[in-house]
Amino acid sequence: MSHRGIRLKHLNRSGEYKSGNPRWYYRPVGAKGVPMPDAAMGSVVFLSAYTAAAGVKPVRPIIKGTLASAVAKYIANSSFTILAPNTQKERRRVLARISETVGDAKALTPDVIQKYLLDYDGNAQITNLKAWKGFCKFLRQTGAIKTDPCRDIERSAVAKSDGHVPWDEDQIEQFRKFYSIDAPARLAFEVLYYTGASLVDAVRLGPGFISKGGWLSYRRQKSGVLVEIPFDRELPHFARSFQRDLNFLNQCIAAQPNQNMTWIVSRGRYNRGSARSLAPNYASSWFSRLSANAGIIGRGAHGLRKSRDMAIAANLGSATACMSWLGHSTLKEASHYIKLFDRRRALSVPKGERE
Repeated sequence: MSHRGIRLKHLNRSGEYKSGNPRWYYRPVGAKGVPMPDAAMGSVVFLSAYTAAAGVKPVRPIIKGTLASAVAKYIANSSFTILAPNTQKERRRVLARISETVGDAKALTPDVIQKYLLDYDGNAQITNLKAWKGFCKFLRQTGAIKTDPCRDIERSAVAKSDGHVPWDEDQIEQFRKFYSIDAPARLAFEVLYYTGASLVDAVRLGPGFISKGGWLSYRRQKSGVLVEIPFDRELPHFARSFQRDLNFLNQCIAAQPNQNMTWIVSRGRYNRGSARSLAPNYASSWFSRLSANAGIIGRGAHGLRKSRDMAIAANLGSATACMSWLGHSTLKEASHYIKLFDRRRALSVPKGERE
């Protein structure tokens, strides 16, 4: 049974009150029944008693024509479901707040959205604006609105940042010296460094991702882009210096006491020494602690991804090579480090010309 957006469970009928209303008891399996009041099931009195007994919060009913109704349709539409899982999760939180906005889709104006965004600043405002833009695009495509109210709304200014800092060669060797070849921490490092995979993707990688042709193949969680990295085959010209890294990775895999479905595992005291795969939201802090234990501060898993990007660029790899190895969605992403090393090469003196 359901009423006004609340799914009514564990209700057992037992006769009627003198008023003619059915006598209901809220009785979950194995629990003592709680009598519901002498009131119609859809009444405020009944629903208040039910939510108190069940320990749930009342859910606002979704009324046809409201923004809440439009949000529900958008979330079920392919324009939303094709988004990456993490993007969906992030935008659902924003859309839940949008659902609380009074009025219908036709009442949406730039002023309404701008007023909503005033509660946020910087990256938080950008995240909310992205959700609004996706939602308004859906409304325009379905004919709910004629013009996009987000069209002329500008993003909040955010201070430029280089983001995650890449590891240098000394830090890479320092980590390797600190952790033995059979340590899960060392295997995690070698997987991250050789593949250049984002942590959310790296925690899923294992033997099952290696194809018959010797490729390590996976799709990025963020974008769905297919990534194929040479694993058990000859390396391309720009990656020949990576052979040492690949050898370390294979040595780490062979040195593990047990072969698991994923390469990145934890054997902490909470696991009682058994190997367990890591959830992405925990793996980031876990790897940062491993780095700190090795005396490497301020470097994380994503910094190793940047280091691999830089290594490809330094070896005269093309933007397409960076794009293929790292799974970048656009050439713009891939060309950043190519341009950096082109500038360095332009100002470098060849060995034969040095005095």
